[in-house]
Amino acid sequence: MMKNSEGVIVMKAPISVDEKKDFIRWLLNTHQMKMREAMWVLNYIAGHDQIMKYVHFVDDLDGKNRGLVLSAHGVDNEPFRFFKGNLTTSDPEKAFHDIRLNWDENLYIMLHFKEALSSPEYALVREENPAQELKIGEEEKLLAEKFLNQMMNRFEEEALKREIDRALDHRDKETFFKIVCSTSRKNNLMIHFKLDAEYFASSLKMFWGGRMCINYLQIVLSCDCFW
Repeated sequence: MMKNSEGVIVMKAPISVDEKKDFIRWLLNTHQMKMREAMWVLNYIAGHDQIMKYVHFVDDLDGKNRGLVLSAHGVDNEPFRFFKGNLTTSDPEKAFHDIRLNWDENLYIMLHFKEALSSPEYALVREENPAQELKIGEEEKLLAEKFLNQMMNRFEEEALKREIDRALDHRDKETFFKIVCSTSRKNNLMIHFKLDAEYFASSLKMFWGGRMCINYLQIVLSCDCFW
């Protein structure tokens, strides 16, 4: 996926083998790799379409099982690194051996060269790393959890209000008591419910903006005029 000029996310078309090969040729013609062997490896990959089908150019190798890091002159990054699983090597021959034998395995290549991120040639073949997209920081997790809790509390409170209103409308004292008992542990839960004028007048001191604490419900229920 990528964003267009208006900031809208759009799906990026699949990158063809020819586009990847053209990019490698452009890279080797315009940039000198720090290690000559890196150029040999890239030339070998570009010369075999069956390998190119499994090659992915990415900016991040997090979550990848097999990757290759190559750098050109003009940047401070490491010249050459190949890894597969927990094994890592800076020996181009070992990397070449694995690429040649395991040509049908995904190979993720991260390149470092001058102005790489602003290069239109590189942008054409560069792919997003799904593992990187799914990363969520601890702060975002806490905010999401807080939001969900607030929504759940609001949903529960609204549902409770509706149940109480129905009980009051039908003067259903038994149901009302059940609701009160089931929520009595939530000391901070505020409930709004319908009141007739006589009851409101007799209980005015217990109310704040039409809301009342569960803790005071038993006192209020003792008023005979309510029922």
